[in-house]
Amino acid sequence: MSMLAKKASGMRKVARKFYNAPLTISYNADMTLIVTLRSYGKTYGFTKEAIKDYMRDKSQFVWVRRYGTELDICKTEIFTDIIAHNEFPGYEFKVDGDKGYVRKRAKSDKKEDQNPWDVICHFMSLSQQANYKGKPFPRVKKIIFDEFIRLLRTPPGYLRDDVGAFLDLIKTVSRDREGVHAYLLGNACDLVNPYFTFLGIYKEPREGYTWYKDKHVLVHYAMDEVFADQERDTIAGHLVAGTAYEDEKQHIRQRRR
Repeated sequence: MSMLAKKASGMRKVARKFYNAPLTISYNADMTLIVTLRSYGKTYGFTKEAIKDYMRDKSQFVWVRRYGTELDICKTEIFTDIIAHNEFPGYEFKVDGDKGYVRKRAKSDKKEDQNPWDVICHFMSLSQQANYKGKPFPRVKKIIFDEFIRLLRTPPGYLRDDVGAFLDLIKTVSRDREGVHAYLLGNACDLVNPYFTFLGIYKEPREGYTWYKDKHVLVHYAMDEVFADQERDTIAGHLVAGTAYEDEKQHIRQRRR
């Protein structure tokens, strides 16, 4: 075992701090942009809350990535951590095509005892949002746009009208129903992006929650120092220590200059 691995394996085991999705959801904003450090558990947290919605009232959620290639790579793993942590004992999850499914685990392996699968999630590519027009999504309550901030500005980059495409997607899914909320999850890697421009954000936001658009849009800019300290004490944290990759917050400011 390498010295780095030994050091990591010997670290004091403490409960890691992760993103508080229920708190953000409690603000009840029409659209919320969440921008944090990487690996903060945003996707896990909002997926878990969307599944809890299903358990309460059979509602569904939409999971969005910008391009179909990204979607195809990532969608098959959307439930992996949820299953690994046994968040919903007694339930099974699977992904098949452009949908995610859930069912109650049967008491035996006999085929006749198996419960039917039910759709819990729709996977959508933002670049193909026009293709979804006309399809009904009456059970959807949450739209989760993962990685809405692109790490690299190299092609393919953002869509020609990224914000317009996402607003059209919200319209398609919600059909102006009340109670549909959009959550855009991004890492703090580039503050120059179409969504911040849309909101009139031209400098680093203040940390915490800030309302925009007459309290219809909420931005949560969370640079949590406790979590940052935990990240520094991981294998990846040790590898980047003392390099230009160490401080993402510093990286943001350099890219804005």
